[in-house]
Amino acid sequence: MKSDWLSSSFLTVLFVSVFLPPAYAATTSLPGDLQFVAPASLPTHATWFSLQGWGKYPPSPVNWCAGRTDVVYYHSPSYSSNNIVIDDTSVDYLQEVSTTPQLATATLGGGGAMFGPLVSYSSNDFWLQPIPDTNHVDQVSIIAHGVTNGLWQLNQSTQGFCQLLTKTNLDHSPWSLGPILFDDGTAKDLVFSDVVQAPPETFFRGVVGTNVASIVPLSTLAIEPDASGNGAQNASFQIFLQSQNIQDVTVVYQMSGTANPGVDYSNFPGTLSGALSTVTVPAFQQSVVVNVQPLHDPKIDFDEPAIFTLVVTNGILVDPTAPSATLTISDNFGLTNIFDIVATNIPNPVGIDYNSANQSLILPINYVNNDPNFGILHTNGALTNWSGLRAINPGREPRIFTVKTTSNGLTAGDLLFGNGEPGGIGWLSANGAVSNLNWITITNEPNLIEGIYIDQTGIWSNDVLAVSGSDDSLSETNLNVWRIHTRTNAPQLAASIPTSHLEGLLTLSNDTRYGPWAGKLLTADENEHSVLAVDIHGAFTTHFLSINADTIRLIPTNQDLYCIDFRPTDPDHSQVIRLSRNYFAPFTGDILMVQAGEVPPDFPALVIVHWNGAWFETHTISLNDYFPAPDFFEKAAFAPMILGPVSP
Repeated sequence: MKSDWLSSSFLTVLFVSVFLPPAYAATTSLPGDLQFVAPASLPTHATWFSLQGWGKYPPSPVNWCAGRTDVVYYHSPSYSSNNIVIDDTSVDYLQEVSTTPQLATATLGGGGAMFGPLVSYSSNDFWLQPIPDTNHVDQVSIIAHGVTNGLWQLNQSTQGFCQLLTKTNLDHSPWSLGPILFDDGTAKDLVFSDVVQAPPETFFRGVVGTNVASIVPLSTLAIEPDASGNGAQNASFQIFLQSQNIQDVTVVYQMSGTANPGVDYSNFPGTLSGALSTVTVPAFQQSVVVNVQPLHDPKIDFDEPAIFTLVVTNGILVDPTAPSATLTISDNFGLTNIFDIVATNIPNPVGIDYNSANQSLILPINYVNNDPNFGILHTNGALTNWSGLRAINPGREPRIFTVKTTSNGLTAGDLLFGNGEPGGIGWLSANGAVSNLNWITITNEPNLIEGIYIDQTGIWSNDVLAVSGSDDSLSETNLNVWRIHTRTNAPQLAASIPTSHLEGLLTLSNDTRYGPWAGKLLTADENEHSVLAVDIHGAFTTHFLSINADTIRLIPTNQDLYCIDFRPTDPDHSQVIRLSRNYFAPFTGDILMVQAGEVPPDFPALVIVHWNGAWFETHTISLNDYFPAPDFFEKAAFAPMILGPVSP
């Protein structure tokens, strides 16, 4: 009798998938008394079969799934107490490395051998016998039995290839690609030697094939056409076969990544089915090129990866050293400049920030001359001197930060700046009338202050934070992150980081949207192409995102971005340019990093960084796409004000 919980409709679904070898199909049927058996009740030494391919595979030598809860078990009394049927539709052969295999002979209820020696158990799989290495518990050799017969059954040839696939979790897909061996038709067995296993339980699958495919990217950047269909650039990849084919070969590949086929790109060959597609390598050719054509998208996106991964199927194995190609779909806004020029003829500007007290932008100017001071850019676009302060060390870039809210003895609109001396921070009042050039001097800081920020999260007690940077960009030394308690003006070392330069500062709330950066302080070393995340205890992690950041900002709601377009060939006629808040609407709360473009081989760019739950995605807006090189981005700041465009 069948158990009541196992409905007839469920049985029908399972039984339809059953395949029986021709030798047994006429005389053997599934027993009619299948019953559910709880994992804890399974016999210690049971014979295992795959229900999907019942009768195809050799028995597993060990009870690999005792105690597991993710497999459905059935028991048939007519088979005897030691025979179990399991619903295992994807795994061919299983083995715990830590257990010495004891091969058993499977028998039918009526007796008689079910499996003969050295035979193929499916159209493209072969029988694996793991042999643990007694000297290395984490290694095993895999003997592939009957591979020649398997190849003969597959393609009427005595030569081909054999590949080992592995899983460490049955629910994880796809199979990991293992080594490939060539079968010249002379051996009945092949040996995959010293296969490293971690963790110890590993599921193996052996596949035979007539050819081996690999994939390489050719042109990795695809640029979207603009609204008029102009400016598009295709990307491409090439699929290779290891052996020349005498007939057409169909290769299957899977499409993934944040770029969606049919939405962000098209022109892939074959018929799209889910995320799978196919390409045909014509007879007597060993490769084919696939072009990826980007589609117009009117919104700003991150640079979107389109990933093409070969799939083991159709008798085609996949080279584990070249299984996938990643292409990038990039935005294109056409010939229209997305930046507005809002101020020109700015003399030697080296920074920018918003002053909420007078609703204007503050800019350090003339820093390379003998008269460095601070300018104020008004809403009408006029630049005037904001302060009479003249004692800043000439030639030093005074890093600035305007106080956002009145607290801890500081007033909204006050300006903090590096004064050009080692460990020195100056202060200017919100109206620019009162100053203290030596507001803080960190006596044991040998380097200049290259970044200032006031914590907005509370995690760092809303303290003033500062980072130091070395003049010698090629020499790695210990550079410091400082906390300054404004009520006492007492500096406290928060972290010491061995690197060549630190610049830029931001603190993030303890929000999971920031992934591993949640609750951390961010700073950057543009010379070493790194972003550093520092926790409240001074521990830090280094992240290489291919960004040479020197400014780090949080993207606010409904604010435009104002950038210094520094012109090194004509610095007295540098510009302030604006990028509309509309472009940032999808990215509120994400992180903006400004890449100045001064450190070879980078280029001036704005990079939006977003944690997608698994990794940091980036979207890059290059200044060189809209202004001639060698202009630089010399800092940027968000502001709720709107400056109208002016003639360049």
